[in-house]
Amino acid sequence: MATVVATLVAGTGVPASAQAVAPVPAIDTLSPDLGRCRTDSGLTIAASLQSRPIGSVRIVTAPPPPIPGAPDAIDNLHIQTRAGTVRRQLLFAAGGTVDTVAVSESLRRLRRLRYLSEVAIVATSCRGRAEVDLAVVTRDAWSTQPSVKLRGTAAAIVGIEERNVLGTGRDAKVYVRSDGAQLGFGVAYADPWVAGTNVGASIARNTYRDGGDWTGGVALRERSVFDRWRANFTVASSVRAAPAAIGDTVRRESATLLLGRRMSRSAISATSLLFGAEYGKAQVAAGATAAIVGPSAVRREFLGADVGVARRAAVYESVSWYLPGGGLVELPVALEGEAVLGVGRDLAFGRPALHADAWLGRFWMPDNRILVSANAWGSGYRLGQQWTAGSVRLALGIDAAASHGRWSARLAAERLSDPDPDVRALASADPTVAALPIRARLAEAAFATSVERDVYLHRLTGAYTLDAAGFGAGSMRWDPAVGGLRPAVGVLGVGLRLTPARAGMARIGIDIGVPVLRSAGIAPRPFIALTISPWLEANRVRDGQRAR
Repeated sequence: MATVVATLVAGTGVPASAQAVAPVPAIDTLSPDLGRCRTDSGLTIAASLQSRPIGSVRIVTAPPPPIPGAPDAIDNLHIQTRAGTVRRQLLFAAGGTVDTVAVSESLRRLRRLRYLSEVAIVATSCRGRAEVDLAVVTRDAWSTQPSVKLRGTAAAIVGIEERNVLGTGRDAKVYVRSDGAQLGFGVAYADPWVAGTNVGASIARNTYRDGGDWTGGVALRERSVFDRWRANFTVASSVRAAPAAIGDTVRRESATLLLGRRMSRSAISATSLLFGAEYGKAQVAAGATAAIVGPSAVRREFLGADVGVARRAAVYESVSWYLPGGGLVELPVALEGEAVLGVGRDLAFGRPALHADAWLGRFWMPDNRILVSANAWGSGYRLGQQWTAGSVRLALGIDAAASHGRWSARLAAERLSDPDPDVRALASADPTVAALPIRARLAEAAFATSVERDVYLHRLTGAYTLDAAGFGAGSMRWDPAVGGLRPAVGVLGVGLRLTPARAGMARIGIDIGVPVLRSAGIAPRPFIALTISPWLEANRVRDGQRAR
């Protein structure tokens, strides 16, 4: 036999042209005896190691590259990722055997960590020795980053986030949060391994002038989509007491316990049965001047038992053109989704009630230069013969590789059914929203579409690239909160983008647009808008799992 130093990528769906992994530090130190051993690499090597015993697993971590022109003191502020933090992500260990599927999933999990910029798994085997020695080699990214999130069209979060506190993989952030016309201050903390256990926990607190809210949760940490059991428990509370002339009065409380038991598995997916219980209380009254499309006041107190089903993909396709610089993106390409039905009573009125919450989605790659995504969401309460707090959304996206950039097209549709009074915006993305009068942006139904061409201009940092874009977009609304019966607009525009160079990060842009088609009541003047596009997989969850 010979020494083998190979990135184990069998089973990841990586095309042959994309098998190269960015260079990581210290690989040349992993083959100590090249005089008696030969070095090789490739998928055939990975396959030949299948079921071989693992003699040892070594973790090699390295700091991020120095910031050009920055003093050494700045670089020294970074605390390097601990070996134990990396080891907890691995689905293999010394004393076991090589399973290329487990190695591939471990590699995928590490690549998705936003505090690592480069990852490789290498193997060493020598003549006369049955065991294979594995090494996981990583390089850190700068883990302290600005954080920007857009929630609908009337709420946003801007702050700073440390994604790898003291090299442990814990996450902490502070931020300013807008909610309609209100501004608040928030803090959040997440620990993926509470006290070194397989339990993760998170907590967040937001404070506003008229009150505040907090959320917390604990969950079993997922090892793979084939885990036999899953469990999570979440609680939340929100109390806002603004004068009626200024804003809403809100009191919300909720608690949910959901367990999952895997019922079947295949080469492409795993299906689980979900069961649990939930409690949700809402007492909301809209401010006197608020634009609403549902009732002005809501009182609801639901208690019920939950049952549902979840399907998770186990097969991935790699996309090497989606990120600037050719960074690898791995996406699940089987049908995924989760649906939960709560059966119980509305305690506020003493009558039977249902609570439905579902999401279904899929990625396709018709060829290696086109990516298609489709998602559908639905949620709401059934009280008597009527759906309340209801929402149905559809989203379709197409991205195609292009010279020095990419083409993208988006289509979104949404329908609200008696939404709660504090709902101030549609959740679907709409690049034309800045062209509409503020009080006409919320409606019972909406349709939006856009086509955009991005051109990469310049790599700014390890995390972001500056690019330019030209776009055309259009939207229509039915039964808006205020204004005409059917406001519609078509715009043309250009913009600058901060496009992420790594997976998992949002894209931030500034657009200048001009309405070229418009209905009555929409001004013809140009507009400037901040656009924030979440990562491809950011919203692929049920509405009940999204942070409020």
